[in-house]
Amino acid sequence: MTQPAKQVESTATSSTPGGLALQRRAHVLVYGLGAEGWVAVGLIVLLQWFLVDQGQWQGLPPGLQKIVYGVVIYSTLVDIAMSYSVDLLACAQALIRLYVTFGIVYLFPAVQSVQIVYPCMLVVWSLNKVVAYAYGAACSWCLDAKDIPAALTNARFSWFRFLYPVSVFLEVLMAYLAMPIAKEWNKTYSLVMVLGAFAYLPGMIPQALQKHVSGTKKVCATTIPGKEQMKHALPGASSQS
Repeated sequence: MTQPAKQVESTATSSTPGGLALQRRAHVLVYGLGAEGWVAVGLIVLLQWFLVDQGQWQGLPPGLQKIVYGVVIYSTLVDIAMSYSVDLLACAQALIRLYVTFGIVYLFPAVQSVQIVYPCMLVVWSLNKVVAYAYGAACSWCLDAKDIPAALTNARFSWFRFLYPVSVFLEVLMAYLAMPIAKEWNKTYSLVMVLGAFAYLPGMIPQALQKHVSGTKKVCATTIPGKEQMKHALPGASSQS
């Protein structure tokens, strides 16, 4: 005797068009939240600098500084989760931002108001990450790389070559400005800060930068597993290719 056939409900998984569409939306949401966070950081810094402090930077109030901390933590998690297997430089950048934020700014809040290095660094970080996350969201949403706006692609891979060295310079300068305060707090920790500056050297060679660019493109190409199959499976997808 044959057993009655069991009705199996169809569910969306990561290997079905429905599941892949959910992944696309999830990635767009993750990148979108990251971009919004860095837009908020950039606006907070500029408003505080030019509207509240009237061009005489005095540092961020504790409440606004907590927003920066939250955005940096979120950004670090996103960058590592999305890039750890193909772009180690992106992971290193995320960890360095985390260190500069909590290992320098959080421990020595007075360094915020030393000259204008800190606000400039936050603005550069914001520009870099807003473009990067907008590009990541576009990669996740578009079924074909040709659908990504050319201006966004150019910004992602041309601005980086300028913003990355500037960011490195400002981060090292932040460590330098915090050195006197760190020596008073703990001489050993100040030595660690000096050694940490040398961690930037491997990432500054042209081969490392080129590998980062290649890794970024690979992250875009592999953001959603099975994107090519989904492009033909989704209704109306053929009109987007």
